[in-house]
Amino acid sequence: MIPYLDFHTHAEGCKKYLVDKDVIVIQSLHLGEKVEPRANFATWGVHPMLEGTKEFVDQLTQDREQLISEWHRTLSLTPKLIGVGECGWDNRSPLSLEEQELLVDFHIALADQLGYPLIFHIVGGWHHLLAKKKSHSMSEVPWIVHGFRGSAALAKQLTSAGIFLSLHPYCSSGVCDKYFLETDDTPMAIESHYRARNLLHEEQRQGVINLFCGLFPVESQLITVHL
Repeated sequence: MIPYLDFHTHAEGCKKYLVDKDVIVIQSLHLGEKVEPRANFATWGVHPMLEGTKEFVDQLTQDREQLISEWHRTLSLTPKLIGVGECGWDNRSPLSLEEQELLVDFHIALADQLGYPLIFHIVGGWHHLLAKKKSHSMSEVPWIVHGFRGSAALAKQLTSAGIFLSLHPYCSSGVCDKYFLETDDTPMAIESHYRARNLLHEEQRQGVINLFCGLFPVESQLITVHL
């Protein structure tokens, strides 16, 4: 059986798959979190909305290069870690725009050094993302927006800029041809999300897996996990 892929969930989300081994689970780690045993893979980032972010930004302001070096070393030694983020812009954040910009630039530098894909969280900051992508057009690491629930027109604008999408369960638009699916912080199981988007055939699930393997350093690990 071709497994389902839950591209982005959190610690509690991992637990809903404890008795379901036919799902590849990617846990999004925040500051102070550890990889759950059920997670097959993980990404790490400093979210613009969560506790501890302001203190992190203060450290970043004081010694950016030292912090990049420390986290580069830590993440390169973290088992199952395959991506950087979620990070991004959120118009509800207590951080200023300049502080959010500093935080995003930290993640971009870290992802480029590690050679890992970069996962974005965007609420009301699409113009910032597109401008940043344009200014980093030479970067070779993939950029992916998680939790996308915008319009088909916005999806086209992002994908035309070379940005990939992971669709939130509440995304209602047709969006684009190639995308990931995720459950984020919802109680939904990923199989229901696939069913809602009519991805019922194994070749369709294989297409998602192929996209994942093409962007992330995971192919040999996936074979090991699902022999």
